[in-house]
Amino acid sequence: MIKECVEEIQPLIRQKNQHLHLEIPAGPLTIQGDHLRLSQVMMNLLNNATKFTSTGGDITVRAEEEIETGDLRISVKDTGIGINKSDIARVFEPFAAIEKATYYKGTGLGLSLTKKLVEAHGGTISAFSPGKGLGTTFTFTLLRKRIVELHG
Repeated sequence: MIKECVEEIQPLIRQKNQHLHLEIPAGPLTIQGDHLRLSQVMMNLLNNATKFTSTGGDITVRAEEEIETGDLRISVKDTGIGINKSDIARVFEPFAAIEKATYYKGTGLGLSLTKKLVEAHGGTISAFSPGKGLGTTFTFTLLRKRIVELHG
């Protein structure tokens, strides 16, 4: 699923001359879940990373198994506009008016829906940004099972 989403977003990344870095294990990672909905989660995070990262910026997708729990952690990190620390807690609220993000076209529902989809799969999602202009990392964690193949 990760590679499918990355392939789908490639034209937009090329158009903005951005650099996409994949840090995923060579072997398959699998989780229990709805392939379509989990692809929707990935695509929303990738689209946001592309939208809020300037031309020539970097986007990194990382997938790894948490050693202690066996859960799967996937993150999308960008070098984009970042989020003020005061706004980070509200980023998953519907229609959250995050400073600077209001200049970008969108419904204001993407991250709210993304959070609901991750939680519907028994997972968690978080956002981190060191501050305005310093990029953002979105990380979601899902229980690892053998149903949906994420790449391969």
